[in-house]
Amino acid sequence: MCDEARCFREEQLSICVRYVVGLEVHERFMGFVNVSGGQDASSIVTAINNFFTLQQIDTKSLSIIAQSYDGASVMSGKLNGVQAKIKEIHPCAIYTHCMAHRLNLVVVDFCKNIKSARNVFNVLEAVYVHFSHPSNNLKLSEIQANLGLKKGNILRVCDIVDDQADKDVTRAIGILSSIQKCDFIIVITILKEVLCIINHQLLVSLKMLFLV
Repeated sequence: MCDEARCFREEQLSICVRYVVGLEVHERFMGFVNVSGGQDASSIVTAINNFFTLQQIDTKSLSIIAQSYDGASVMSGKLNGVQAKIKEIHPCAIYTHCMAHRLNLVVVDFCKNIKSARNVFNVLEAVYVHFSHPSNNLKLSEIQANLGLKKGNILRVCDIVDDQADKDVTRAIGILSSIQKCDFIIVITILKEVLCIINHQLLVSLKMLFLV
């Protein structure tokens, strides 16, 4: 099971394995591999094979029956994707679209198509943008200190807003007006209970908003 993630301008590939001992199923995180040098299917497969070689694991001697990635063409492509190239080595390795990624797609569609939910995420983004300015972030730190709260930062939920203009006052008034509305409070409370199960970053942002 592999997935790519960008961290500090590097493309990291996480590698996990699921295996059976007797009748017990075990799942283990093996490590990260830097694949910044190439994100095409051949480069990723080479990186995976090299990783297991470094771990002194001979994959050719193992009975690999499944592989799981996201739905990106470079990973899921039937002809030239990672799954196709892995099947050339391990014909029994059936590809499965990662259930966590499927769930993520469902959540994204849900949030896009329900107006009240979409509004919550837009407000969360506006809160992030507002406190991303150093002066506002300093005020947030002061408020947290005065309330005896542990210092925390508001995380970005999604890439929606890209506003460089200085409209702090207008933005703050608009945000305050939005988060004081009854429907916003109801929806964000529901989202907090439901989405915190699948998204830790979102949970942190929601908790910070309740403190703001």
